[in-house]
Amino acid sequence: MNVKKFSAAVTALVVSAGTFGLMPETVSQVSADAVYVSNDFDTEYEGWCNVGDLTQLTADEQNPHNGTRSMLVSNRLSSEDGVSSAKGFYLWGGRKYDYKVFVKHNSDADENFKVTLSYLLSDEETWETVTVAEKAVVSGEWTELEGSYKAPEGATEFVV
Repeated sequence: MNVKKFSAAVTALVVSAGTFGLMPETVSQVSADAVYVSNDFDTEYEGWCNVGDLTQLTADEQNPHNGTRSMLVSNRLSSEDGVSSAKGFYLWGGRKYDYKVFVKHNSDADENFKVTLSYLLSDEETWETVTVAEKAVVSGEWTELEGSYKAPEGATEFVV
């Protein structure tokens, strides 16, 4: 009886190891049109957090874009304050990705918005930050910021 249990455990381990060994190859063959990350903020912030000591994120049901709510970012003290999200689990260096976000503000004048991408280079010491999209946004209007970028081969730890 112990031999059967042992054999079953070894068989399960070998089959599992073979499956996990194939996963990266399978993942890398996903269509170029696949959506790797999509956040709509209807149920949660899905990994997004504040940047800036006093910056606050709150659910805004009064101004949704294409859903039931949006994320309101308030108490920004500088243009560098805002939101960020670590996406290292979903993105790989050496591949081109498209980035798209809709933004809106209510102030007296147009404001400049940008989407930046930071990543760790393959030397595992040097961080690089690039601007993927940037646009002047008119007050009171939802505006799409979009761009594409291909980080260097071997880059990891992506933060949008």
